[in-house]
Amino acid sequence: MQKAFEAYNNKDYNTALTLYDSLVNQGYYSSELYYNLGNTHYNMDSLGKAMLFFEKAQKLDPGNKDIQHNIYLTRRKLDSEIVELPDFFLKRWWIKFSGFFNLSLWTFFALFFSGLLVISAFIYWFYDMNKIKPLVKYISVLSFILIIISLLAGNTVKNRIYNNDSLILIKPDSVFTAPDIRSKKLYDLEPGEKMFILDSLKDWYKTELLNKEKVWIKKHNVKRI
Repeated sequence: MQKAFEAYNNKDYNTALTLYDSLVNQGYYSSELYYNLGNTHYNMDSLGKAMLFFEKAQKLDPGNKDIQHNIYLTRRKLDSEIVELPDFFLKRWWIKFSGFFNLSLWTFFALFFSGLLVISAFIYWFYDMNKIKPLVKYISVLSFILIIISLLAGNTVKNRIYNNDSLILIKPDSVFTAPDIRSKKLYDLEPGEKMFILDSLKDWYKTELLNKEKVWIKKHNVKRI
């Protein structure tokens, strides 16, 4: 990593790319590694792979502002006809909220509040302390609510990390109305476009573009995030 970082700072992007790729090929992964790979590809004008690795980095560190900024810069640089339609605002809010902490922290919160709930319930039922029982009851209810929130948020983060249904186009390609090149061609897409897998048929994916349009694309020029 250090050698690759030094090569990158010296603008020797080919060497940096070789070193970073060797780490990935050995099975290493981290948001920092993917972020550095994205920056290297970006500076080599390989926008498709830059977007791929920025998106991979964001899956592992969704709250990172630098990663979000670089995804924004890369999308702006794409020559794209696709206009992204935003998700429902409550879904966007929940994804942003769950991204404040990683999976380990949400798990810790769930365990912590579970312990607090057990202690509160034990005090409430086995100690004759009428003056503080209303407070203990309030703490128990609040702990239960926070357990549910922590579990749901952790599950959202887990699904984002391990969900493998999103794709990035890494080479120019076209999308069609059906899994057949003789069907109607809808768009010529440039590298860097993001889409989501809906179905698979032999050498084709049925996908949903960022504008919510459902199309078919050949598998050979897309990579899973």
